[in-house]
Amino acid sequence: INLSDIGNKPVPKEKLAALEVKAAAITYDSLADKISKTIEAPFSETGGHISLSGSGLVRLFQLSRQLREEVLAMPFDAAQQKKLLLLLDEFDEAIQTKRVSVARIMTIVAIVAAGVAGVTSTLADAPSAIETIGKITSAIGMEVESEEEVKRITAEKEQLRLPAPTNGQESKP
Repeated sequence: INLSDIGNKPVPKEKLAALEVKAAAITYDSLADKISKTIEAPFSETGGHISLSGSGLVRLFQLSRQLREEVLAMPFDAAQQKKLLLLLDEFDEAIQTKRVSVARIMTIVAIVAAGVAGVTSTLADAPSAIETIGKITSAIGMEVESEEEVKRITAEKEQLRLPAPTNGQESKP
């Protein structure tokens, strides 16, 4: 639709609907891009990727399933609900990889949170979904913290090693 063609004429409903869909797509893409860039910076120490522990993976799958049920129970229109469910599918796929991109999964969670918040007039309308999203972000944060701690301990162990003996001399304790 070219807006200059419309002028002061009444706009047919079909064209308005097309504009709304295009605006929604642009908003989603720009939101995802902004969130992803914002989220990447704090996780640079882990290279932006982590390995989930077995218990962490199970916990995230459980929370994802719970959030999926909560989304299905909320008053979304069919298109919004489908989009959120597709995002949750993407989240499930993302956490199954060997090295999980923290920015990617946090971006998905943030967009789902925005979608949940957008359909509710107050947080009281969706307390369980908001709480579940908080639990997901907390679980991800604990996994990041755990991996960073393992890296710190490993680095300390490497620093404590004695150098190898040189020139055929043995080191004495």
